Amino acid sequence: MSLAQKSAAFRVWPWVGVALLCLYACFQLRTPQGYAALREKGAQIKALETQNADLAKENEFKRERINKLMHDRAAIDEEIRRRTKKLKSGETQFIIQDSK
Repeated sequence: MSLAQKSAAFRVWPWVGVALLCLYACFQLRTPQGYAALREKGAQIKALETQNADLAKENEFKRERINKLMHDRAAIDEEIRRRTKKLKSGETQFIIQDSK
């Protein structure tokens, strides 16, 4: 084998390797565990991220409410009256019923 033939072989083999690697990647992406599974996993991740964001907002709301109830006497009184359905003296409650 001459030097020119060796040089040509060294230039061709990397391209053959790249072509084989691309061919392998194409076959792997077409399997059930391939591209469709990646898209499904991506959708699941997005749904979980949205759920986590909603839970974080809910946690922050509850944290603020607890803090308010711990430090604000008016908020405590309001919560007690709401839960026991009692009114302060002088307050008037209007009950509106739906007409069916």
